[in-house]
Parts: sequence; structure tokens; C-alpha cells
Amino acid sequence: MYDERNEASQFENFDTIYMHERELQSKLEKVEVAYVKTVEKYGEYSDLRSFMEYVRTVEKLFIEDGFRKHSLDQSKHELIEIKIKLLAKNSSMSEDALNLMYDYFKKAGQSVDRIYAVTEELLGKNAGNPDRQDFILYVRDIFVNFLNAEKENIGVDELKNRLIEARMKVLASDGNPDLLSLEKIYSEFRELLNNN
Repeated sequence: MYDERNEASQFENFDTIYMHERELQSKLEKVEVAYVKTVEKYGEYSDLRSFMEYVRTVEKLFIEDGFRKHSLDQSKHELIEIKIKLLAKNSSMSEDALNLMYDYFKKAGQSVDRIYAVTEELLGKNAGNPDRQDFILYVRDIFVNFLNAEKENIGVDELKNRLIEARMKVLASDGNPDLLSLEKIYSEFRELLNNN
């Protein structure tokens, strides 16, 4: 038996989903435009380009996860999985080796002290391999910031800022690039994002 109300409801649901997806795509496009403009201005510096790729990834991930109603745990996992895939593709590190390090962090549990202990142990085992050490610090910062976000019940925007600040500190730890330059670039990116 044909139900006219059910058919109308299906079309309304489709319209809602379509509008939802359009809004998502619009926000993702704004991130991409802000990224491109920032890279055009600072792209000749490889560290700065790498930083902007990280910022773009974080922004897009949280936009998508907000629309898809993903948990913080899913977001954390996605950030690390994206990094693993990129590193395995663009470096001599294998996906298996990176996943082993990630698994080691997962075993640390819900303790910041344990996360830092795992970090020190892995850094020691990977001394002389700056790419692996960078990955270890990347995972540490994600684990610590997500754990603190849950404990402190902070919002997604504050978590994004903390993740990006942590990344800036790691990148600037040797003074090249310097922290002020990274903060300026991130500020310009945010301004472009808000003005699009």
C-alpha cells in the first residue's frame, strides 16, 4: 500500500542530508582556501609547509568528525592513522613499525605519566632517527591533549588549539622555525579561515 506521508518524509530526510553535506563541503573548502593562500605566502619553507599541512589536517578532521558525530577517541585514532599512512608513503618507515609504536602508546592507558614514560622509552630506542622521534612526539602530544580534553571537559576548538600549539613547540624546539613565526602563520591562517 502506497503511503504518501512516508514518501514525503523520505524526501524531507534527503533534503536535510543534502543540506548537511553541502554545509560540510563548504566548511572544508574554506579550510582548503585558507591553506592554499597561506602556503602560497610561506610555502618555500618546507617546515612551514609541513606545519600548514598538519593544521589543514586537524581542521578538516574536526569539521568532518563534528558533522559525523565522531567521538574524541575516533578523532584521536584518525589523526594518528593519517600520520602513519603519510609517513609510510613519504619516508623509509614502514607502516608496521609505526603501528607498533602506536600500539605501545595505546597500552599506556589513561595516565599522562605513563604516556611520558612510553615516550622517553621509545625516544631512547629510536635515538638517531629524527623521523621516528618526530612521530613519537606527534603521538605523545595527541594522546596527552586528548586525555586532558576528556579530563577537563574542554571543547573541540580548545582541543584543536592545544594540538596545534603542541605541534608548534615540537617544530620550534631547535629554533628553526621559531615559535613566533609559526604562531604568526597560524594566526594568519585562522584569519583567512574566518574571513572566507
